[in-house]
Amino acid sequence: MTQQQSKQRGYILILMLVVSAAFLAIGISLAGLVSDRYKSSKRTTYVENAVLAADAGITDTLNRILMQDSFTGYSTPKQFYSTADKGKAEYTTTVAYNDTTKLYTIRSTGYTYTRPTDAVPANTKTVEVTGSLGGQSVQARVAAGPGGLTVYTNGSIGGKNIWVNGKVNVAGGLIGVTGFLIFGPFADVSLNVANAGCGDATNYPAPCTGPFPGSGEPIQYSGGGIYGTVCANNQTTSAGIFPGQSGQGLIGGCSAPPIIMPQFDRKGLYDSMTTSRPGFYCDGYWWSNPLPTHLNGNTIFTGNITIAPAFLGNCDIAIRGNVYIRGNLFMNGYALQMVTANTWPDGSPMTTPPIVLVEGTITMAQTWSSYIHANAYGVSPIFISMNSNNVACNSDPSCTELSSSDLYNSVNRTTINIVGDAGASGSVFYSYFGTVSVGPYGTVGGLAGQRVLVSSNGGLTSFTNGGLNRFSFPVGDAFGGRVKIPVWNIVTYRQIF
Repeated sequence: MTQQQSKQRGYILILMLVVSAAFLAIGISLAGLVSDRYKSSKRTTYVENAVLAADAGITDTLNRILMQDSFTGYSTPKQFYSTADKGKAEYTTTVAYNDTTKLYTIRSTGYTYTRPTDAVPANTKTVEVTGSLGGQSVQARVAAGPGGLTVYTNGSIGGKNIWVNGKVNVAGGLIGVTGFLIFGPFADVSLNVANAGCGDATNYPAPCTGPFPGSGEPIQYSGGGIYGTVCANNQTTSAGIFPGQSGQGLIGGCSAPPIIMPQFDRKGLYDSMTTSRPGFYCDGYWWSNPLPTHLNGNTIFTGNITIAPAFLGNCDIAIRGNVYIRGNLFMNGYALQMVTANTWPDGSPMTTPPIVLVEGTITMAQTWSSYIHANAYGVSPIFISMNSNNVACNSDPSCTELSSSDLYNSVNRTTINIVGDAGASGSVFYSYFGTVSVGPYGTVGGLAGQRVLVSSNGGLTSFTNGGLNRFSFPVGDAFGGRVKIPVWNIVTYRQIF
């Protein structure tokens, strides 16, 4: 080998080393750049997902307030997602309400984690929303709260418009049929089921994300049927749901909003009373109780009222306006007749329903075709029981709201019980905090309660021709526009940091 060739090979080796070093430097530089961009991309992803988690917390909290206006937020982190490839995201929220501006302020903080097992977040973002809660009135004949609606064998509900915040249990009964027979005639109801009656004493009521016993869906069916149009959140099974004559059956994929239950100004009603009288007992015999006593308008009765005409007794009662009863109302007897007056105490026509508000329970257990009659304008009373497991609230005229714990423990408490041959076809019965139950042969014009129970032979009816048209159901609204779909008006939205 010549000296010249040896030198050339040496130059080539040196050149290769130089070039390799250069490529190595470039590779390291590119790797660093890619790593920086990857880290930046990951940081961006964590930031964006933290904002998404915070937004999810806002939406979740808005929906919770619709069901429980005293909800104060999620103090314990609630999971948004958790996967091996994406990591984990959570949110916490707070709620503040300004009684002067009527605005809610909701703050939501989203947290993202690199791995589901991490305890320290990779990024945190907070957003704030202010807004007011309004409502759009809907027509309703039945309004059931988180305790839901149950219809047992031979129970029947028509009345077109039924709204349920909880679940529906059809156990041999009929919804949407104006009688006891499955071949009609049909009322073709509109049934809306929000499926929001879950939770425990700490957070009741809450959206139902867990399975309903036996199905995992909000409508449980074990005989009977539903006839008309049904919108039920998370309901996919159509067993027992039929279109009837003009309905659509089960609408797949629809969204049924929770309703705002009917609200009444209890304190305003109490303050409007001008006369106070003790409670009374009427059995209809002239020698034992020569009154009879009427429910005169603007009167507070300070004890229990029992209207129980005995056989051949006469205990006809006129309802002459709004009444506040600081006790129980018990109506039971032979051929009891209650008549709604045609005028208010000031002499003006009574074209809107008078309110009979009771701090205790209401029982209507009558025999021999007892009736509560509408007046000449077709108006009948609204009976409201404020009874609950909270004794202090029962006797407090300003109390119209319970804590989660008290509501949870009151929802199955029967505070209105209608049984026997009781015809109250135009009257509305509302259990503000508990269960309203219509038993054998009881007929009413409208029902509302945190839970609504219709058992054997009970139903809603117009009762226009005595017993002959027992199941000719009314249409329209039973609550004067008080049943509402909640509507949020968002005023501001901003990221805090």
